[in-house]
Amino acid sequence: MRKILLTTAAVMLLASGAWAQSQQGGYLGLNPGKELQTAKIPAETMTDSPAAWCRFSPEPSRCRSRAAVEHEMCRGKEGASYASCRFAMDQMHPY
Repeated sequence: MRKILLTTAAVMLLASGAWAQSQQGGYLGLNPGKELQTAKIPAETMTDSPAAWCRFSPEPSRCRSRAAVEHEMCRGKEGASYASCRFAMDQMHPY
């Protein structure tokens, strides 16, 4: 019984030290994020950069590896025709 009490007391002492350390952190002030602004997404069209269309691709990482070549092939087209051309090029190269 005496060993159990000593063990319990030792565990409580060790746990209280660990508990105090887990509440670290400093005072951040009344409104620490007052000057922060939300991130803005750049307003780029599909034809601004070769990789811009890749966000519409079923596999964007695969699309980005061929983006420069496919962009040159579809460059003369406008709007929906450009998107259709890039989609067709993307489907021609499944791997």
